[in-house]
Amino acid sequence: MNGKLVAILALFLISAAVSQGMTRAGMGTELLCRCMATHSRFIPPKSIQDVKLTQSGPHCKNVEVV
Repeated sequence: MNGKLVAILALFLISAAVSQGMTRAGMGTELLCRCMATHSRFIPPKSIQDVKLTQSGPHCKNVEVV
């Protein structure tokens, strides 16, 4: 009986881990910084179409402005 309980618990934990990974992948959240390189050059305002600000967190230590 004890072996069956351990096997059921292991299957439950594995399925929970897999479903959690699928949920994050399905949401499109990335676990990496979006910016591959940075620069501090002036960008003419006419060239800017959209600005997105991403706060630092577990995915990236930097605040990113894309």
